[in-house]
Amino acid sequence: MFRGSLLRQLCDAVVVLAVSVIMFRSFQVEGYMISTGSMAPSLFGYHKRVVCPTCGILFAAGVSFDDSVPGSSHTGLGEGHGTALAQVLPAQSGHGLSKPASAGTSDEIPPVEFAADASDGPTVSAPAAVPHSPDGPLAVCPNCGQASIAIGDVIRNQGDQLLVHKNAWLLRPPRRWEVVVFRNPQKATEAYVKRVAGLPGEKIQVREGDVYADGQLCRKSLETQRAMRILVHDQRFQPQDDPQWLPRWYPEPGPASASSWQETHGGFVYSAPRQLHPLAARPAPSEEADAPASLIERTEADLSTSAPAMAPAWLDYRHWIRAGGNHSTRVHVASDIDDASLIELNLLPARYDPSTRQLECRGALPVEWYNRLVNAVDSDRAADAIERLYDDSHVGLVTDEYGYNQRSGSSSPRAVRDLMLVTEVQFYDVQTGSQPNGSPSGSFRVQMNDGRLTAEAEIRPASGEILLTLNGDREVPVRTGRLPVELSRRPFLLEMSMIDRQVHLAIDGEEVFTPWIISQTVPTGSVPRLPVRLGAVGLNLSVRNLQLYRDVHYTEGRAINAIHQPYQLGPAEYFMLGDNSPVSSDSRSWPVGAVPAELLLGKPFVVHLPSRPGRIHLGRRSLTVRIPDFSRMHYIH
Repeated sequence: MFRGSLLRQLCDAVVVLAVSVIMFRSFQVEGYMISTGSMAPSLFGYHKRVVCPTCGILFAAGVSFDDSVPGSSHTGLGEGHGTALAQVLPAQSGHGLSKPASAGTSDEIPPVEFAADASDGPTVSAPAAVPHSPDGPLAVCPNCGQASIAIGDVIRNQGDQLLVHKNAWLLRPPRRWEVVVFRNPQKATEAYVKRVAGLPGEKIQVREGDVYADGQLCRKSLETQRAMRILVHDQRFQPQDDPQWLPRWYPEPGPASASSWQETHGGFVYSAPRQLHPLAARPAPSEEADAPASLIERTEADLSTSAPAMAPAWLDYRHWIRAGGNHSTRVHVASDIDDASLIELNLLPARYDPSTRQLECRGALPVEWYNRLVNAVDSDRAADAIERLYDDSHVGLVTDEYGYNQRSGSSSPRAVRDLMLVTEVQFYDVQTGSQPNGSPSGSFRVQMNDGRLTAEAEIRPASGEILLTLNGDREVPVRTGRLPVELSRRPFLLEMSMIDRQVHLAIDGEEVFTPWIISQTVPTGSVPRLPVRLGAVGLNLSVRNLQLYRDVHYTEGRAINAIHQPYQLGPAEYFMLGDNSPVSSDSRSWPVGAVPAELLLGKPFVVHLPSRPGRIHLGRRSLTVRIPDFSRMHYIH
């Protein structure tokens, strides 16, 4: 009798739970799975998980796409069912674009003019079809640019599964940049997931990659920037023993080379000469265990080799590319160099103008052309000029390429200027308060340039000051903040962005000051090829886990709505855009761009039950199974 009642209670509990789940799903929450990649990399459709064999980074390569651009196909890469290892094909691994061993190092080369060119406007390189091998398609690593990763046998993975709050919009209307699920206005049986870009009653237009409402730029909060940012480069993942690769973070040579940046595992360290900052000559005993060795092993030679002025040592980000691009690079040939042999070199992709003594090429100069040009000149100094051209031509522009879009038919990459830097910073042996004997306090600087202005955030750990200055005017900060005392003694996360004509700075997730707004009247210059650099003077510090991100750059799509002229929304209509703009089918490309409010289904709030493919071997048999991937489970902003 007692055992029977327990069984009855258990059955009742199961029934109640099942009914509760059914009721909850019926009235509150619904589940959806994404099939295409229009919201990547925020949300994945069907894709392949690829580990780059050159740099080791994990990225997703999409296999299903919206029919959003001319020439696109619904399905991209083939669906492999073999091993999950991606390999570089030996026959195509180099593309013949590595720097020759005979070329000198970059610190032997004087500065070169990075010329603005007429095509710095949207398109910066010609569309390239995804290369194929007999074994299937090849992917391109978004971190190091390796372009010969065979993924035909990589197992296809399911798209993200979303939980959608069905009644969210009964409480309030959706806000700009929120992710929503709605019915396809052209086919009500289909559900789409996009991001809200235009609100009821607004005139919406996409210009130069940004969204404008009623003529005003729609800016994103720092929280929204984090949700939408796309990785450009992660310094933690560096190609090893790859002669075709040059690091993108590069210590700038200069008079302060004796106190320059040194690369360490996972980042860089800067150690100040004692002459410049005696308080920072050596980490405190309590910190020596955690301090990089190069900060401790200082010698008396520092005193004699130190630069007498407080000039910062700079660590530059150069977007080094293996191939491609449509940027123009020019080097000046000195007047005392015999240029007779250069005059005869007017063969694309390089040319020489004797009237200006400028040697120029467009895009990254291929190594086979480098060898051909060097062998054609009869002067070592002329060969040096060609070498400079080769080196500097491989410093390209950051573009809106997606590692996810591994297929032919996509639009040409476009140069982007909206970037975010994320890094971990730690100071060593900082003594807070006033400096004795008038010794200047040291500082750490982050400088960003978006082609409109240069913003510099300066942190002075000894005094706790944080200053934001513009265009080199360090005497008049436009924003000020404070560094908590405890952060002068422990690592902290620094984020700085120049996105949507505004400057954000955050430390350990908290914004230091209100963002600085760049007026829409400030003229826009060419996209810079040296967009970010770090500076240090008079103190010891380390930076680790350097990551550079970019903002979503909205393209024209099929250019039906809101591209050539503003698109007027009705009183209960929304304009929707996908984060993966080059391949997203959204309000830009539909016959009618507006989405009526009655078609909104709800707000997705979490990616749940994500999985990745795995294999179980039973004797000679091999089965593909789904393995939970909790690292991909996250709330949706």
